[in-house]
Amino acid sequence: MAILRLSYNYLPRHLKICFAYCSLYPKDFEIQRFDLVDMWNAQGFIQSTTSNRDNVEDVANSYFVDLLSFFQETEEHESFMQFYKMHDLIHDLSKEFADGEFFSIIKPEDIKIVPDQSLHASFLLWINGSSEFPNSFYRKHMKLSTFSYLNSYSMSVMSNSTLERMISSFHPCASYI
Repeated sequence: MAILRLSYNYLPRHLKICFAYCSLYPKDFEIQRFDLVDMWNAQGFIQSTTSNRDNVEDVANSYFVDLLSFFQETEEHESFMQFYKMHDLIHDLSKEFADGEFFSIIKPEDIKIVPDQSLHASFLLWINGSSEFPNSFYRKHMKLSTFSYLNSYSMSVMSNSTLERMISSFHPCASYI
């Protein structure tokens, strides 16, 4: 693990934040490369010298290439898209360096331990299909800038009404795309 920490320590700041962002995904979660770089871009982690979209995408993809040694390519999917996952030790390292700023809710009881300083959170749809959160969670974590809903076995399971309720629980004036 010391060698892995050393590799992380030599990363530039902009790559460290992208690496820490990956801690939002659960262990063994298959991440689609282009979705990940789009999320980095949406968060403002990509440092491009121009506002040209093609250039920003090129820079984002170069970040992924720079971090590629931290990922394992998974077996090819029917869609022929590239999916990656982090080795368990690498994932543990990303969680260590996330330092509470990034937090993933894997089990229902994790809701109770989300650090107050978290700015980015994700939660995995539980096997029973539950996506319910206590209203106190939303009130306590109103400063979240990212709240990702992850589901590895179905592309669309959250209804619009559930999503609207979640967003309005964070803040009555919240808007979303």
